[in-house]
Amino acid sequence: YIALSYEWGPEDNIHDPTILINGTHRLSIRKNLYEALKEFRASAEFSGKLLWVDAICINQQKAHGEKPHQIRLMGKIFGHAATVIAWLGTSAEDSDKAINALKACSQYGYLPKDRCFIRSVLQPPKPDQPLYTYPPWVTMKAITALCNRSYWRRVWIMQEIQQSQSLLVKCGSQSITGTELERAFEALQSFECIPHLRYEERSMKRYYRGLTKFLCLMAASVPLQHLRARKEVHMSLGQLLQICVEGGFQSTERRDYIFALLGMSNDVTEGAIRVDYKKPLWLLRNEALPVIERSY
Repeated sequence: YIALSYEWGPEDNIHDPTILINGTHRLSIRKNLYEALKEFRASAEFSGKLLWVDAICINQQKAHGEKPHQIRLMGKIFGHAATVIAWLGTSAEDSDKAINALKACSQYGYLPKDRCFIRSVLQPPKPDQPLYTYPPWVTMKAITALCNRSYWRRVWIMQEIQQSQSLLVKCGSQSITGTELERAFEALQSFECIPHLRYEERSMKRYYRGLTKFLCLMAASVPLQHLRARKEVHMSLGQLLQICVEGGFQSTERRDYIFALLGMSNDVTEGAIRVDYKKPLWLLRNEALPVIERSY
């Protein structure tokens, strides 16, 4: 089966779409998930494949009580999936161009001829050329927008991506494998001329600022890929929380800063921290602190 990693997005009780399950049961889902399901249905690549989605496969009713138990199994669910799809959302801000450029970069390594290609991607334009007409700038801006999507800040993706056997990043109709993405980031980061960029030209400051931000985003993304490559190496809850804070991961539900990491940590014993969204934050803190303190 395929497991879907995605961003729920805001709830809209009036405009949220409804799908039909097993031909009989109507279920209201968020718009982002609806767009993903539409894309998968239209793609022959996913025809006949089983798809696991938390909003559909887990009973979300608070009174049912299934959700806490299933959350403890999330690591296994994503780890046993043949493929984990990271759905970034629909195509926008030249995302197709960004993915095609990243695929191209992933084919290049560290040889001089390869660096010439990377240099052509990041080379500054002529002083009299408007940035918005310069192809490398347009491509870089598109990649920056793709890497700056809110999906990458979800705390749950730490577990979903780390546990994956095979990762496919999908945005609209375009996709790139996790391995290709990692290679592309490494190739772009290998660009040696960055320390020697000059800031004298006033017209170039915007380009250089954007380039610096772009490379910082690449640097932030690569450790996440390394987590996936080291999925057999479990870390302590304290270490995972440190990665969470340094990586700027976010969650609308504050309890998920702990719950989302339980399946990855190697020092949380069964029952030490019980998944319960009714639990007061102070009580969750008191349960987690002794575990975290043992990490240091």
